[in-house]
Amino acid sequence: MNDNKSNENLIKTLLVALLQQLQAEPFNSEPSNAEPSKWLQTAQSQLESSSNNEERFERFLRFSAMCKRKVGNEPLQMLPNWHCDQVARLALLNQLLQFETPVNQAARVKAAFKFGDESEQIAIIKGLNLLPCASELVDLAIATGRTNSLNLFAAIALNNDFAAQYYQSHAYHQLVLKALFMDMDISQMVGLKAHWCPELSGLAIDLVNERIAAGRKPPGGIDLAIDPEHLNSIDLVTYKQL
Repeated sequence: MNDNKSNENLIKTLLVALLQQLQAEPFNSEPSNAEPSKWLQTAQSQLESSSNNEERFERFLRFSAMCKRKVGNEPLQMLPNWHCDQVARLALLNQLLQFETPVNQAARVKAAFKFGDESEQIAIIKGLNLLPCASELVDLAIATGRTNSLNLFAAIALNNDFAAQYYQSHAYHQLVLKALFMDMDISQMVGLKAHWCPELSGLAIDLVNERIAAGRKPPGGIDLAIDPEHLNSIDLVTYKQL
């Protein structure tokens, strides 16, 4: 499950990689803008020096909204699944949470999500499992999985180990099915094979049969959600044709 010390170190590692990349690469910005790494460090200092948690949260919202413009959204070279602005936002959010009592941390994350635009929400969702209150954010993750936004849904469904760690089996299965409906590459879902079971195999093969009956092709990669040992002889023939 969530190891706060280990996850704190991962966030620090991402932040160090971000600062190194920002300092090494030219940044296309207005001449009046501060150099990106200095801007981020100044933002962190202002969060640190806030007089109370409400002021700190207001500053966080302002800085988070500025991250894309100030540090850019290039992929992080160390981990291309993350972009520069996402790492900056996650680092600022994690810093914000260090000043909150454990009982208030999840509420702060949900408030940050509520007030953020989609790019800010994506950064929060991608980093859920690295936050100290991860186990208290399952409802936020599941609600995010109901979105019609491809990018926001991908943030929780793909290359994110939160669902594999915290979802009950049924919730995880529904996430897989929606990813298939949205034509996403479920090979990028963390823990998929570990969640193989008769229920998931049955749901997936039912979707295959529905598509075939409607004269449509089954979703690509749907075989990755199916353990053939869970299928009856008729469905096994269908499975072998995928």
